[in-house]
Amino acid sequence: MLKTNLILGRTYGLIGVRNHRPLLQPEQSKKNNLFSLIMSNLQQRKKMKRYYMILMLLVITGVSVSAKKPVILPPASTPDLEINKDEAVLRIQEFQTNIQLKEDQARALEAKIKKAQEDLKQANIDLTNCDAKILELVGATNADLDAYRQKLGVIDGKIRQLQRLNNDQLADSQDQVKALEAELNALR
Repeated sequence: MLKTNLILGRTYGLIGVRNHRPLLQPEQSKKNNLFSLIMSNLQQRKKMKRYYMILMLLVITGVSVSAKKPVILPPASTPDLEINKDEAVLRIQEFQTNIQLKEDQARALEAKIKKAQEDLKQANIDLTNCDAKILELVGATNADLDAYRQKLGVIDGKIRQLQRLNNDQLADSQDQVKALEAELNALR
């Protein structure tokens, strides 16, 4: 009996034995083949989506795990021997930034000083020109101006001498005071 069932293919579950299925019409088999092809394609897409999602999760977790912790600049009071390489690099960069900032500030101040010196030179030139124009308007020379200053200096010295005198001595030199007053009025 077993032999006949194997030949006819009516036994189920045995190796090498065909399962018993009713024969399909040719049109139905084409439809079933197309349907099974579409279904297998959809199943493959679903599997690919799953694999893609798993791959993306692995990449994201790998990046987050492998990402370094941000290095924070240690306080300035921390000795150099107690900091690691990344912190030392940050400290060096901070010092270089500070040095660059100070050099920029020094250059800016030097530029301001240079401009102030140029302005001072121009002001001195303008003053000299102004003095020359005043002397030209008055009709005097630098020698005349120096002589006038000399006379004022002599009168100023005499006045200081008279200021040191007490009232009695000042009353005795009344003539000298009047002469100084007349000389000063003449210079005006």
